[in-house]
Formats: sequence, structure tokens, C-alpha cells
Amino acid sequence: MIRLDRADVAVVLNLIDLPDGLQRQLAAVGSEGINLDDDQAEELLELVAVRLATHGFDVAYEPTSEGVALERLVDRLTVDR
Repeated sequence: MIRLDRADVAVVLNLIDLPDGLQRQLAAVGSEGINLDDDQAEELLELVAVRLATHGFDVAYEPTSEGVALERLVDRLTVDR
């Protein structure tokens, strides 16, 4: 199980095109954050990794501010895996 805090959820909602079910679940998160089961975390990790690869770096392959946030999410979603 992976825990995302409200700030993590806000990044996901602002940057990632989510499937409807996961979108609704994350949009309903309160200040306490959310626990994702392994399947949800894996699905979200795949979506975040794609976004990171396509939008996370500038022409010199330096992380953009979006890239930094996405890399942090990758770290959170892969903890204890």
C-alpha cells in the first residue's frame, strides 16, 4: 500500500490524464490524503512515468519544475516495492 498526501494528489490531478475511476477517487481526497493499493499504485506509476518522459525535461535534458514534481511522485509510488 502506498500513501499519497494531499499535495501529491494535487500534482497528479493537475498533470496526469487519469482513467475516470481513479480521477473520481483522487478528486474526492480530503486533507488526510489517500492510500493506494498495489494495483492502483502501479497504474498511477505507469501514467506518471509516461508524463515524466514526455514533459519532464527541457532540451538539455534537465528536469523542469514539472519533471521534479513527477520524479518525486515516482519515488513515492515505488517506495517499499
